Formats: sequence, C-alpha cells, structure tokens
Amino acid sequence: MNKSKFEATASRIKEINDVIGALDETIRAAAFAVLRPYADGDVAQGSVVNTEDRIDSSSGEDSSALLVEADEARDFLSDHHSDKPAENVKAIAALVYKRFGTSAFTAEEVRNIAHEAGITVPDRVDVTLGGARVEKKALFQKQKSGVYKPTVHGERYFKEKFGVSKGTGRRSDLS
Repeated sequence: MNKSKFEATASRIKEINDVIGALDETIRAAAFAVLRPYADGDVAQGSVVNTEDRIDSSSGEDSSALLVEADEARDFLSDHHSDKPAENVKAIAALVYKRFGTSAFTAEEVRNIAHEAGITVPDRVDVTLGGARVEKKALFQKQKSGVYKPTVHGERYFKEKFGVSKGTGRRSDLS
C-alpha cells in the first residue's frame, strides 16, 4: 500500500469512526461491516452488501462466516480469474470447497461472492453449475433447487486445477 492510499484509507476509517461512535454499542460491529467497503475504497465498485443478505435464517449467524470473507475471495479469485464467466463459477466453487469441503452451497452464494470479488459470472449460475463437466464427468451434484455440492470428480478437479485441498469448515445443512 502506497502512502497516498494509506492516507485515504485512514481518512475514511476516521469518518466511519465518527459515525459508529455515535451508535449504540450493540450495533457498532454490524455498522462497521456495512461501512467496511467504504473504508477499503470499494464503494465505487458497488461492493457494499446488505447485511440482511448475510444472515442465515436457520441459525441467526452471519453467513459471511459460512461463506468466505470478501478479502479471501478477492485474493484467491485474482489469482484464478478467467475471461470466461463459467470458469469463474468453478473458481468460486473451488474457493468454497477450500473452506468447507463438500458441504452444499447455493447458486446465490456463488453470485454474491462474485459480486464481492468484482468478477463476472453467467446470469444463470444454477445452469452453469448443473452443466459443469470435465472429461464428460459432472463436477457438481444438484441437491435441490439452487443447491449444489461437489462430486468426487469435482473435488479432484479443484485439487488439480486450483491447487486447493478439502476444507473442514462447518456450515448449516443445505442438502
């Protein structure tokens, strides 16, 4: 980070602190989560996420803990970005696999990660996941509408193509 970017970020953090300092203690962390993209300088890229979209209704937990952190996604996807939107879907699935192993995930989660990372994915992520094949072998198994999990062929593909290993993170059951 160069000095001018540091100073700009520090200035934005001070602005956020002024706003958050006036809030009730119980909502300060959530408020910072909403304003963090502004601190990072990402507002112009539209990366502010509605925090209501991050709540897992079954557990009340912040689903960013269930998915991947935006910074982790940006770093991984910057290394594996493709000009082909369908390949970006596979990279995002590999990122989720790296964190949560063969746990099920939704097409909407893939779309949200792509949005946070600023990469392009097809409009119909569900169709892309349903049709993803390598050497005529399906990479994903559909669990129910919009919910997918990697097949054993998908796991092998993630390991070979993206150099990731199976994650052990826990998440709510979507299957």
